[in-house]
Amino acid sequence: MQDAITPPGQNTRNTVMFASFVALPVVGVHQLGWAIGLGGLFGSFVVSSIVRAFLPKPDSTFFFQTILRGLANRRAKFARHSDALRVEATDAVLEKLKAAFAEANRPATSTGSSDRELIEAQELVNKYGAILENKKNITASEADLPAHKQQIKDALVALARRAKASGASHESIEPLRVGYASLADFVSSSDASVATSFENLAKVPAGELDDSKLRELADKITDSGAGALDVTRRTTEEFAQLTAEFDKRILES
Repeated sequence: MQDAITPPGQNTRNTVMFASFVALPVVGVHQLGWAIGLGGLFGSFVVSSIVRAFLPKPDSTFFFQTILRGLANRRAKFARHSDALRVEATDAVLEKLKAAFAEANRPATSTGSSDRELIEAQELVNKYGAILENKKNITASEADLPAHKQQIKDALVALARRAKASGASHESIEPLRVGYASLADFVSSSDASVATSFENLAKVPAGELDDSKLRELADKITDSGAGALDVTRRTTEEFAQLTAEFDKRILES
């Protein structure tokens, strides 16, 4: 993960800078004496402080855009070399950076979200709700979601907080709570394939089963049953965790 986000030359620059600060007083004292050596070290700190005063602020968009450009360039390089792991790691970091920057700079209402953000949250929740309504199996691939899980979580919480602030009942907030917890049913593509295959076996009509199909069905259950049960166990645990997480986020608002 760290290799995906740290610029290739950053460690080298850090090492050179550290070595320079160590070498400055040593060389200065050895060549020019204690007073000049220590004075040079003190002067370097003064100069660096003056330079920082003319640089953009740490939380300015300048550094944010610079970081985004750097990560985007590195992602493109990883993609050209078919390095899927680093591409995935870089995408995750980019998404978190954008979300954190937006959170830190958004104009907030009393519920913590701007009107525009609430509209966007409602649109996202509507898309997610349509997917839940049309889902054919209990378990589905997270690739089917309209956005990253964290974005959907934040959208559901934003709407729940607005509803709570406006005096809505717990019953009216419950669908948002269930939707939040139901994100547990969206798993990796491989887990979804195992789970849905097992679910589909259970849907075979009894009238269509003869001896050969029963044997075939038994073999498939043997092959996929353990994996499917493991996926079910994990999603059930996560469902409970997400329910508690939603309640905590709403209670703290």
